[in-house]
Amino acid sequence: MKIAVKLFLIVFLAFWAEQVFPWWSVAVCAALVSALIPTTGKKAFWSGFAGIGLLWLFFALFYSIQTDFVLTQRVANLFGVGSSVVIILLTALIGAVVGGLGALTGNQLRQSLRTAPPRPRHYSSAQDEAGN
Repeated sequence: MKIAVKLFLIVFLAFWAEQVFPWWSVAVCAALVSALIPTTGKKAFWSGFAGIGLLWLFFALFYSIQTDFVLTQRVANLFGVGSSVVIILLTALIGAVVGGLGALTGNQLRQSLRTAPPRPRHYSSAQDEAGN
């Protein structure tokens, strides 16, 4: 359940951020959501990966369909790929990696700023006699 909420928030915030800010703002959105909602590192990475990857896949398909795949076909020819589907998938993959790394960064930031509770000191009787 926490992963679904995290995924939704990443997609929602990234969608609105991309309307105003540069392309890399999706990494900041993924990092903020991952810093606020604690999960493991793997889950954080995959939620950012899936969220931004799906968002960029949707937009790549949306704009390609609107333009009859003219621009994606030209970019595919420019890179020597020959298929606009490959360009769309590469776009989604690049966004997914950026989102995943952004989410992992936010998760690691949260863990580094977390203050650990003091560890209880347990001594055995042998340690007490030795003066430790």
